[in-house]
Amino acid sequence: MQQIIISLFLFFLISCSTKIDYKIPITRFDIPEVSGEFLKGSVEWNIAASQEVTLGEIWSTYLIFGTTHTTYDQQYFENSYNIADLTLELGVLPIIDIYTESHEDSTNSSGIKIQLWGESRKDNKEGLKAALKLGYGTGSDTANDTSTYYNSDNTQSSRVEGNVKLKSYDSALIVGYRKNANMIAYLNTFFYYYDVDATLIKDSTTTLTANGISRSYGALAGVRFGHKGHLSLEGGIVKSCYEDLKDTMGVLGTEIGYSW
Repeated sequence: MQQIIISLFLFFLISCSTKIDYKIPITRFDIPEVSGEFLKGSVEWNIAASQEVTLGEIWSTYLIFGTTHTTYDQQYFENSYNIADLTLELGVLPIIDIYTESHEDSTNSSGIKIQLWGESRKDNKEGLKAALKLGYGTGSDTANDTSTYYNSDNTQSSRVEGNVKLKSYDSALIVGYRKNANMIAYLNTFFYYYDVDATLIKDSTTTLTANGISRSYGALAGVRFGHKGHLSLEGGIVKSCYEDLKDTMGVLGTEIGYSW
């Protein structure tokens, strides 16, 4: 009987929500080599670890028989994964590449990569390498929900809209060692800075705003196998904060790509 009562309760319980959030891409798969020649480059696709930052949420839970409850709730971190991140790098000078990156639920960024020490990927020589990477990105996202939300006074709201606008600044120092033509190991220390502007709007009235700064920094160790066609494995530790929120996570990811 107890199971039947619980089952009936769950059947008649309905909930729906709209939230504003964004992701900070964590694994990066950057090796300490540039292409080394004009318009030589590479393209990569990766399954990458990320930190999802929820800035606010409107959710409604109610019983069909009339019990209603609505909450405008909190900010928190969650571990997540991106499965559709893409990177394109192109050589412009013997020691400089330009790049563009597309990140799922985050900013699309562009920047430069500078070879500080050692030979480029074109030379494909063994030895110590070092490179510096600097980037800037922007992104925006809108979530709309036309579900019926029940307020605490039993009135109804028919439309909820969430908007997020992002600016990102990132830097990375990558050092490594190429053991042979088909293997390079590296250590990447990086810093991400996000400027966040977000709102949740219910029935044309702003009910929640989130304007703040998030920062992430960490160290990633990885290895890339192959020269033209390649596979990368990467892991490390990352710390992030948004306002008073703090989070530390271990990360793993993998990437495949092609260089020309």
